[in-house]
Amino acid sequence: MPNCFLNWSWGVLPVVNLVSGTCNGAESASIRDWRDYFECSLGKKLVRGGKLQDPLSYMSFRGQTVHAVFGYLRNGGSADLVYFWCRGLSQLRIESLVSENYETSLLRLASMLSDVCSVRPKFVQLRMIWEGKFSEATDFLGPDRDTFDLYWYESNDLILACLYDKDESGQTGRSKDRSSSSTLLECLAFHCDYFQLRSVLSNSAPMRYLNKVLDSKPDRLVKAHLETKLFKPDTENREKRFEWPWQRSIKYELEQLGSEQCHRLEYRPVPTVSLVADLRKSTRALEQLPSEYVGEYSAFLTAIVDIAKETIFEFGGFFDKETGDGIVGHFVDFTQLGEIDSARKRAFHTAEKMIQDINLKCVSLQKKLHLGVEGLGISVGVHQQDAVWVTEADQVRAIGPSVVLAARLCGDANRNSIFVSNSFFETLHHELPSSTLSKFSKKEYSGKEHDPHVGLYGYQIGIGEALER
Repeated sequence: MPNCFLNWSWGVLPVVNLVSGTCNGAESASIRDWRDYFECSLGKKLVRGGKLQDPLSYMSFRGQTVHAVFGYLRNGGSADLVYFWCRGLSQLRIESLVSENYETSLLRLASMLSDVCSVRPKFVQLRMIWEGKFSEATDFLGPDRDTFDLYWYESNDLILACLYDKDESGQTGRSKDRSSSSTLLECLAFHCDYFQLRSVLSNSAPMRYLNKVLDSKPDRLVKAHLETKLFKPDTENREKRFEWPWQRSIKYELEQLGSEQCHRLEYRPVPTVSLVADLRKSTRALEQLPSEYVGEYSAFLTAIVDIAKETIFEFGGFFDKETGDGIVGHFVDFTQLGEIDSARKRAFHTAEKMIQDINLKCVSLQKKLHLGVEGLGISVGVHQQDAVWVTEADQVRAIGPSVVLAARLCGDANRNSIFVSNSFFETLHHELPSSTLSKFSKKEYSGKEHDPHVGLYGYQIGIGEALER
């Protein structure tokens, strides 16, 4: 899929829309981006602030008016809303989100449209929708709603739809109509590339899980899809807003230095549950593979990482990075979205299912080895403490004590086992059934810079034994 498009009309100079040329929006902006914003003059700050709220506000597709773009990920017979853009984002103010307005109505329509993505969406027109059960979601279009329509685009599991003004699409001429379809296709292909290549949400955030938590409730949809786009570090009452963990990690203070005011931005830690997983004895397994199966080993490792990553997303975790034959993920609480399960509980169930699924892959590989490798399997370490979340190069990372100790616990964990810190076990103690808690046993911690005479310990539980041959 190309990531640039040439848009032109007669008598107008060509305009190239480059995904690589877009700036970071507020959802992905780093602390460096925000420092640059606060250092701008008032005039430049207004322009820069608009681009932070809507990095795509200056994109143009042959003059076609596109009012909104919605993105969905297939999920079996349904689809989850994972992407939302609408015209006017750059002018929207967070205070206006408390009441029903044009943007929030568009978001409500986007949520309702997820129900029709299980059919062939390219044949679903807006007229069919507002005459049916979604009519209340299109009332905001007013008496001119007959001039609007939907155009659909599919790219693997990602489905995109744009709400556009069809009066501009040249309905009277076939050649103009074909030109309009090409323009709309370019628009949606551009948004597809932007979401997949530039948005940290596409690569790192559990959008499908959050879609279940949002449960199509208007107030929760606004928090997840609009409040995060309108984020600014100097916003008042930030504790009442929903923010991504890397946004919460940016602390703002206005200092008075003599006669001048100084904008001070620095990192602050966020309570985080970190999970580190590592595949043990993978090199030994490679040594025991017959030559005709060596080519499959790379696919085996890829499958292991994919399983780990998808399991983290399934339980509402954020993907940090791959470690060759392992993975790092993090969890935070979503209390502002009305979530029930804590980050601790979700992290434990992630580790549990991850070991079960990866163990099946390891058992399958064992059948092809000259000599079986007894230690082949996944080990997981989990710990909750503070961490600073950062966004760099369109990726999310968490740095701090939660990650460090989780990695060391993983290094001490037995194969097909979860090794958790003592503090994590004590807090998790109230969230798991007694039948699960009884399977934990105290285990000595022998991580780096540890005096073995001190007798530090955590708790470990074995998971995968019942699935072995």
